Amino acid sequence: MKTLRLSSLIKLNSEGVAERWMPIIIPDNYNLIHTAKGKFVVDSDAIIRAFRNGGNDLVIDYEHGSTKGVESPAAGWINELEAQVDGSLYAKVEWTEKAAGYIRNREYRYLSPAFVPEGDKITGLHSIALTNVPATYSASPVALNKDRNLKELDMDFKKILVALGLAPDADEVVCLAAIQLLKEMHSKTLTVLSLPAAATSAEVEKKIVALKDTNEKALKALSLSAAATSAEVEGKIVALSGNTTQLETLQKEVIALTNNLKERDAKELVALAQSEGKLAPAQAEWANKYALESPEGFKTWMSSASPIIALTKGLEPKKPESKELSGSQEEILKACGVTAEDFKKYGLGG
Repeated sequence: MKTLRLSSLIKLNSEGVAERWMPIIIPDNYNLIHTAKGKFVVDSDAIIRAFRNGGNDLVIDYEHGSTKGVESPAAGWINELEAQVDGSLYAKVEWTEKAAGYIRNREYRYLSPAFVPEGDKITGLHSIALTNVPATYSASPVALNKDRNLKELDMDFKKILVALGLAPDADEVVCLAAIQLLKEMHSKTLTVLSLPAAATSAEVEKKIVALKDTNEKALKALSLSAAATSAEVEGKIVALSGNTTQLETLQKEVIALTNNLKERDAKELVALAQSEGKLAPAQAEWANKYALESPEGFKTWMSSASPIIALTKGLEPKKPESKELSGSQEEILKACGVTAEDFKKYGLGG
């Protein structure tokens, strides 16, 4: 089984005895645990569900002996887990006398859970160990002096209230509600930014900067100032949409006009071919389609096509019949200023 070891500080009460309810997982503000092996999302619900489905108490051993397959006596047993509003996971512990002595004498000071990860999520616990070599970063030991502990805790709580923007006299219920609200807002923010739950603050910041840059470019493209409201942006986009509609209408009109011109040119080409006697009536439909689709091709065909004899026969000028003139006729033509050649050529006598 693949496990991951982390750690949690063992807290002692005012008598120097380890507390029965202890935090075993304390994630950061993004519900992440940071380790030397990377960062992981804490799924407290899944951990508790796996623990309850197992039906056994969870062992606390020494130095992760249970994960190494060696003899490892129990230092204590966990018989209950509870998730807190802030995402931390608490365990109810029953210590052995020997382990309690180690803790009381400060011979052991940390808890180190062996997690069962699924991808980047922690969904179960294999065991927990007493250790003096924690796997988490920046773990700070807690002093045994009761007054000092209370003072430090009070100062920490006041800092939390200030960070949350709450009144100095706000109680724990108000504080936890504010933390829960922040977690929900953070989750929604990640969803809007299309980032995973394990996204770091640096990744969130990078995405926000990219969106800000995109927004600035969009406002510039719309000729709007950086202070433009969403209503102004929407109005500008609607106006541009109207211009787009006008442009589409104009484009349709241009296309229609272009088609009309093509049809006119095609008809003129066909008419020319008919006037030259190169088209039979049965070819009219083909000629119109060809001239419309490929004017240059139709022109090439016209230049190589020969006139159809049946069409051109009636177009030739009628020649007058040859007829010899009598002497008297020639005298009359001469008197009228008409030569015999012209008379024969133009058929004036026909």
